[in-house]
Amino acid sequence: MNQTVEIPHVLVVEDSRTQAERLKLVLEENGFCVNLAPDGAEALSAIARQRPDLVLSDVLMPRMNGYQMCRAIKSDRRLRDLPVLLLTTLGDPEEVLEGLESGADYYITKPCDDGLLVDRIRKLLSGGPRRVRDDIEVLPPLEVELPGGTRTVHSSRRRMLDVLLSTYENTVRQNQELTAVREALERLNESLLQEVTERRRAEAEVRQLNDRLRQSNEELEQFAYVACHDLKQPLNQIAMLTDILVNSFEGRLSDSQIRLTGMVRKGVDRMRALILDLLELSRVESKGKPMEPVALGEVLTTVLETVRNELAASGGEVAAGPLPTVTGDRGQLVQLVQNLIGNAIKFRRQGVPPRVLVDAVREKGSWLISVSDNGTGFDPDKAEEVFQMFRRLHSHDEYPGTGIGLAICAKIVGRHGGRIWAESRPGVGSVFHFTLPST
Repeated sequence: MNQTVEIPHVLVVEDSRTQAERLKLVLEENGFCVNLAPDGAEALSAIARQRPDLVLSDVLMPRMNGYQMCRAIKSDRRLRDLPVLLLTTLGDPEEVLEGLESGADYYITKPCDDGLLVDRIRKLLSGGPRRVRDDIEVLPPLEVELPGGTRTVHSSRRRMLDVLLSTYENTVRQNQELTAVREALERLNESLLQEVTERRRAEAEVRQLNDRLRQSNEELEQFAYVACHDLKQPLNQIAMLTDILVNSFEGRLSDSQIRLTGMVRKGVDRMRALILDLLELSRVESKGKPMEPVALGEVLTTVLETVRNELAASGGEVAAGPLPTVTGDRGQLVQLVQNLIGNAIKFRRQGVPPRVLVDAVREKGSWLISVSDNGTGFDPDKAEEVFQMFRRLHSHDEYPGTGIGLAICAKIVGRHGGRIWAESRPGVGSVFHFTLPST
């Protein structure tokens, strides 16, 4: 014959709907039947309608709190043996005394572990009449000194023991939590200390590498300057001796000899231009002047005066919008703008006079300067290559030059903390953009 297993009925008294539903879910998953009440008054009405096997109640609630409800239950002879478990903090002496006098069967401190809660409920349900007898054995009145005065407490041994055990459990749990937090903080501190140590070591290595790189660059720039300077003298001598040879044997040189001497002179001129450009490139960092406010309008005026003859010979025009004052090295900015406008004049289409526009747009913390032309243009896929040293897109016979001009532009813009890039379409023209810090 099958025996019917009775499911324990628990009344959960909790004014927080979210917390009440969570407790209901936990208890139902552990085999309990659960009803809910929002406060002590509603709980007493629910008990009158259907007596539960145990009451699980919060303390702080509207209308009637958990202590008041517990007193009402324990003062009723018919309900005296109904186990009441209170969820409380027991963090204040007044609250401890209130808990003792309320007559609750057990206390669990919040926040509580779900496993501990279920275990305590099961033990209370299996406690039987002995707990009731223990609760009847009230000790003599006990006077307790509190900050606000003396308070007399009436309680049983069992209630005092329950409060002591609950307080002890809470203290142990909080100590375990604090220990876990302390250990976690110690591990985190060790990890941070190790990270800081490694970062300092890495920063020291980076500083050393930067110092070595700076020293290497300075030595390289110095070498390039000295080498270029020393090469100028023999080149000048070659050019001078070639001129003497041509003048001394004027009318007596064959056509092939004249062609050969012309090639020598052209090679010397090309090498001299290359040396001068390399010198300019090496001076960008080593010979740069301090940054100061520079009016780009005045820079453009200086450049136009320099390229006046080339513009006139090509029939070209240079227009400009309003140009700002930026922070920079005036001499280098003149060279930057002159190189870009010079390229626009040089790389013009056959039979089409060059048209150049210099414009500026304000950006956050900087100015975007654009130099556009209507020249030959180039393949957009090579927009990054044009800023590399010795990278030429045309032969020397088509357009003279060393292939260093745009590399100098890139280095000047880099020294000013900006960036430079190009957009171009073959047969339409090019636009060179660069950024400079505002004043």
